[in-house]
Amino acid sequence: MAYLWQLHPKEPLLLKTTLEEPVGREHYPFVEKVVLGREGANVAIFDDDGLPETARSGEYENQIKVYQSLAQLARDKPGNYYQAGLFFAYEACGIGFRRSAHRIIDNGAQFIGHWVRV
Repeated sequence: MAYLWQLHPKEPLLLKTTLEEPVGREHYPFVEKVVLGREGANVAIFDDDGLPETARSGEYENQIKVYQSLAQLARDKPGNYYQAGLFFAYEACGIGFRRSAHRIIDNGAQFIGHWVRV
């Protein structure tokens, strides 16, 4: 993602992503992620003051980190967060939705069945 952002800065379909930790209030809030992590492990969300708001530990703490602008996930009335995922295998081949009560969606999130009508 950091390399895509370098190639296409200001692209509205990308979140600003860097390999350097953000410095200065104009960069907050942001998310710290590990490059080769999985399922929400070693992810931290930093608030408007640059302070850790929530974090998940994991086995990837020694990986290279990326820093990404915080995107607001969709929420339902009970307060669950939703994340959409698009899957590629040489071409777009699937879309999935996951639901969690936590801001950092991990491997405990529910898969949400759905239909796409064309």
